[in-house]
Amino acid sequence: MIYESAVVVHPEHQEKGVANVEKIFQEVTASFEGEIAFQEDWGLRSFPQERQKGLEKGRFLYFLFSASPEANTELNRRLKISEETVNYMVISKGKEENLE
Repeated sequence: MIYESAVVVHPEHQEKGVANVEKIFQEVTASFEGEIAFQEDWGLRSFPQERQKGLEKGRFLYFLFSASPEANTELNRRLKISEETVNYMVISKGKEENLE
């Protein structure tokens, strides 16, 4: 399956958080025989409304990757427990032949 994901990293953990999120994606996709097709750092952006505890900004990352449904489950689990992650979303885009 092809998935796309957007992850928001806490602004206080920008560099370390970005590195950890990238590592999570690399480890999970590799362990479930997937691959990251595209990744992009959208930088520090403001939220339209204040988030938890007055948080106004976050570092946004985007990933397009192929992996099994089990990888998606593991990715969701690891992002949920990550201290650097403020929010995330993973969306299924379809079958692998559509990756190009």
